[in-house]
Amino acid sequence: MHPLKILSARPFLFDHIKRWSRRLGRVNALYLRLASDPQLHRSITFLQIGANDGIARDPIREFIVRYGWNGIAVEPLPSMYSLLKRDYARYPAVTPVNCAISYGGGSKLTLFCVSDSALNRYPSYASMIASANPLHLK
Repeated sequence: MHPLKILSARPFLFDHIKRWSRRLGRVNALYLRLASDPQLHRSITFLQIGANDGIARDPIREFIVRYGWNGIAVEPLPSMYSLLKRDYARYPAVTPVNCAISYGGGSKLTLFCVSDSALNRYPSYASMIASANPLHLK
């Protein structure tokens, strides 16, 4: 099993290792931008659209954990939503919501994503891609 999958199944361990990797200099541009803003180093309220599992490639998880951010994490895919609920179970200030956000009217939306059976043929981030437009998957 891939090390990231092992760690993502253990959110507390993931958070601990992520903090240490930051101290060792493993950072990306978005993290640097967020970390450099002192206004974000306190408890704030957030709305995250497309929260996925709350761990993999999540640009705000560290801030949620470290500074006690509270808010809503929206994830439309049922399989990712169940992981999102698990991964934020220790953080009652985070409310996971299983729905899709769309600019179109109506209450029904067809969402396209890579099937679970095909995921092993694509990069790991393929499980994070979903769209109302099937061309976005190509």
